[in-house]
Amino acid sequence: MPQPDFTPARTIDEVIARLQNILDAAIQENSADGIFPALYLVVTEKVKEGIERGDVFQDNDRMEKLDVIFANRYLEAYENHRAGRKTTRSWSLAFQANARFRRLLILQLLLLGINAHINLDLGIAAAETAPGPDIDDLEQDFNTINAILASLIDGVKRDLVKLSPRFGGFLRFFQGKEDALLNFSLRKAREAAWKFARELAPADANERKKHIRRRDRATVAIGTLVRFPAPLIRILIWWLKLREEKSIPVIVNELRVIGQANARFK
Repeated sequence: MPQPDFTPARTIDEVIARLQNILDAAIQENSADGIFPALYLVVTEKVKEGIERGDVFQDNDRMEKLDVIFANRYLEAYENHRAGRKTTRSWSLAFQANARFRRLLILQLLLLGINAHINLDLGIAAAETAPGPDIDDLEQDFNTINAILASLIDGVKRDLVKLSPRFGGFLRFFQGKEDALLNFSLRKAREAAWKFARELAPADANERKKHIRRRDRATVAIGTLVRFPAPLIRILIWWLKLREEKSIPVIVNELRVIGQANARFK
């Protein structure tokens, strides 16, 4: 029997419930598909907190719309992956990497999910939320949500030693050069996402499809470098991986704790 088509979430509460369901399934199955949403759930909860506070975002209704459209990009990719249906190449790369969990670092899997969601999905969601000339009005709130992501990833790098005991030594030895070694910079990804959103916002339907296909290819190229770094870096990854936590329930729960301790607004 064919799987039903994806039904989008309509509210931020629905997004949170679906992300929790994904985490519950990942814990039950010991699946690395739970690693990225462990942090993504924290981001979504933080956005909800900002909306409820009322003084964080310029337009709370618009921010919830952006959050939901953005999350649906991931939720649809996840459901398509589970059902064996086609998804974007960027997400396909990330899900394939999750299946190789025993050979890849927790941080690599996080970065591959972030790569697909920021470098591809975020620009699409922003352009759908504020099409045409309205896109420029979104910039401040766009930057606020990215500030949450930045604080989260910085905290994860610092606290990942709880799951990867050798990682702290790696950070100390390379003294802030880990982005270059792992071939991924969140700052560059955020800047590229905003540029992509501004290109996409005024485009018609046909142009959008072309822009998205082109952006998906570029995002895969970035993700491929994260997934397959230089040979010497692969040796280092092997050495780090030897001491990393292997239990998905432990990883998911600890990432939630790390995320909640570090996610903050500007």
